[in-house]
Amino acid sequence: VPFCLGSINLMNNTQISQTQFMTLLQNINELQPSQGIFSFSLNWTDIQGLTPAIDNPWTASLLYRNPKFKNAGKIISLSDFLALAKNVTSLSAVSIKIEN
Repeated sequence: VPFCLGSINLMNNTQISQTQFMTLLQNINELQPSQGIFSFSLNWTDIQGLTPAIDNPWTASLLYRNPKFKNAGKIISLSDFLALAKNVTSLSAVSIKIEN
């Protein structure tokens, strides 16, 4: 199931490190030099149950994006996201970056 998240490594954008899925930690050098828990190791129901974390490009300088809501929201499928975007009248366009 295609879904909206910034990385194939769920450690980067979710609170998966605080779950029972830590046993799925693995190193795949072809994907990244460090260990991770990758989306293909879980099923869609498990991914939906994860708590998302807002991506923070400024962690080195200790600046945080909207800390009050850093874990708000839920992980949704790409088709649900597109349906949501289609029905929002305040948007003129949606840009999606797909990586292989």
